[in-house]
Amino acid sequence: MQTRKSRTGRTIKTLSFDGEVTAMDHDHTGQIIFCGDGQGTVYSVSMDSHTGSLSRSHRHRTNHKSPVTTVKYRSFSLLASGPVLLTCTQDGNLCFFSVALQIKGYLTLRCSLKLAPRIHRIQASFCPLLSLEKGEYIVAGSEDSNVYFYDLTKPKHTCVNKLQADPDQFCLFLYLSLKFCHL
Repeated sequence: MQTRKSRTGRTIKTLSFDGEVTAMDHDHTGQIIFCGDGQGTVYSVSMDSHTGSLSRSHRHRTNHKSPVTTVKYRSFSLLASGPVLLTCTQDGNLCFFSVALQIKGYLTLRCSLKLAPRIHRIQASFCPLLSLEKGEYIVAGSEDSNVYFYDLTKPKHTCVNKLQADPDQFCLFLYLSLKFCHL
């Protein structure tokens, strides 16, 4: 990962990871960047926007060595009472973390789901409008041409809906379509 001056294109700072970065997102302030690599590790990286300096703050390793396909940050969740991070790996491990911004993006695993393993890099996302009303909803694509909705507040039956979709390799969730989706 590199930071560069926009005017000159000169590299200010370079930061290396154990594997190639396969997914990333940032917090609402732009001061913390969350990265997932090809080895299944999720990193919190602090960035000083004035100087462009980068520093690796925290690392969360898993036992799986599967590429991270999704890293999504959300500034508030009712389940975690604060900011959260959603990650998904190619072997089907979906993890939901609470984020401690005051400790430079420290991640605490709140819950995880084991989905079907995937050949392609299919993604997952938050469902913010449904989550405000009923629970903590996640939507994820699948290679069986369906889109699945999961409620992380239901420990036994987390899959609450299955919609037929086109066999796309990624799941793009339109927040406005939630009004037409009845769970």
